[in-house]
Amino acid sequence: MSKNSDQKEHNPIDWGGPFKLYFRPALWLALNFAVCAVIGLSFLSKMQVNDIDQKLSMRIGNFAGRVAGGLEEVAFEQDEDEAFIAGQQIILTLMSDPAIECAELRDLNGDAVLEAPQGLGCYPGVSLNSMTVPVYWNDDMDLLLHWKRDEGVAAEERQRNLTFVILGSGLVFAILSNLLAFRRIIGRPLKLLVKSIERAKITAEYNATHDVLTGLGYRRKLDDELVYRAELKEVLTILNIDLDGFKLVNDTLGHDAGDEVLRVCANRLVEGALEDEVLIRTGGDEFVVFLPPDAGIDVAKERAQNIIDAISRDIEVHGERCNVEASIGIDTGKLSGRKDQATKIVSNSDVALYKAKNENKGGFVVFDESMRNLTETRRALGEDIKRGLDHGEFTPYYQPQVTVGDHKTVGYEALARWHHPERGVLKPQDFISVAEEIGVIHRIDEVILRRAIDDLRKWDLAGIDVPAISLNVSSRRLFSQGLLPQLRSQDIPKGIISFEIKENAICV
Repeated sequence: MSKNSDQKEHNPIDWGGPFKLYFRPALWLALNFAVCAVIGLSFLSKMQVNDIDQKLSMRIGNFAGRVAGGLEEVAFEQDEDEAFIAGQQIILTLMSDPAIECAELRDLNGDAVLEAPQGLGCYPGVSLNSMTVPVYWNDDMDLLLHWKRDEGVAAEERQRNLTFVILGSGLVFAILSNLLAFRRIIGRPLKLLVKSIERAKITAEYNATHDVLTGLGYRRKLDDELVYRAELKEVLTILNIDLDGFKLVNDTLGHDAGDEVLRVCANRLVEGALEDEVLIRTGGDEFVVFLPPDAGIDVAKERAQNIIDAISRDIEVHGERCNVEASIGIDTGKLSGRKDQATKIVSNSDVALYKAKNENKGGFVVFDESMRNLTETRRALGEDIKRGLDHGEFTPYYQPQVTVGDHKTVGYEALARWHHPERGVLKPQDFISVAEEIGVIHRIDEVILRRAIDDLRKWDLAGIDVPAISLNVSSRRLFSQGLLPQLRSQDIPKGIISFEIKENAICV
């Protein structure tokens, strides 16, 4: 991998997500427990307070009942004055209970017949500040006891405190028990799930910016790096690399062998990488190298030559030795913060690469402005080639093949010619290299073969004897699946068609 720092590629893990995912269920259960506990304890508290009221009433009532019995005996056995004095003593006895604030005897009309002296506790409005407990005495009078409200308030306060203690303890228990349950039952699988999700996220982000085959940066990484380098506002130096001979490996040995060649070449690029250098595979057999910000044109030339030497070493694939070379375009420039400046440098290096592949294959070329005209010319030529194929402008010209001694004709070589509507008849050297670059050379081969077979039939009908026809064929056309079916479908006699194969179509 390149030696640049990848810290800016990896986003830090957001632990907030797992934290919320882990604790939300526990908190939800705890809140449910709290709501249920509040409802249940409120009912329990009311029941307890009522129970306290009843107990106080029973305690005072039992005490008052015993005293009331003595009061009744006094009323029957003594005269009125003596009974009054004895009754007051009994009421004062009732007042000895610390819970009783006032005791009074009232008739059926509610008038006080006998009550404790005001100084001992009875006073006007005492019933508004105390709890009244009626004690049945006889058919004519009731004994009313006012017991202090503080007793009930204190009891309620004790019950309320107890409620809060129970509720708080319950909440703590609920949270701890839920956390324990989650850790033991759900926590570990959940933690593993969160980790796997985070790993998948990191892997997806890495795969989005890196090539799976070679491990180098990929197209999205290229865009990110252009933005990053533009923000640095430093010198940007680009090496644009294309492998010469790679398509031949794919065509002859298959795509698995091609993938292995790409992996080997990528490893060789990494082995010689400079500090803070970034390597990117832009697609197919093309690579881009971002040299360190302080690297100038001399460093770029030295690095380019090292890459060319490393790539040109033999590669053994499936027991076969294959050789590929690297053509490199170079450009450099000072950035001022705009991404389009960085993009232009990449484009310029691509133009230089174009010239290297055509004039200095297996070498490097440094960009200069004069190269743009050549690029535009070849681009226009590529468009013309595609148009010419669509309009049937390619046709074979036949060159006789004769023996050296007696000059006897033994066959004809079909040579491709292009009847350009403006430039006239063009020879292969005028268009073959561009046709190979834009990937249509096999279409030209197919057209020439089809026209040659048609001409053979016409000559045969005309009685013209043609011993054989030889055709040039590209490696892509030679190893395509459509060549043999096309020949078999034409019912051509054996030996009449032969193909001339260039030496670069063989991988040894």
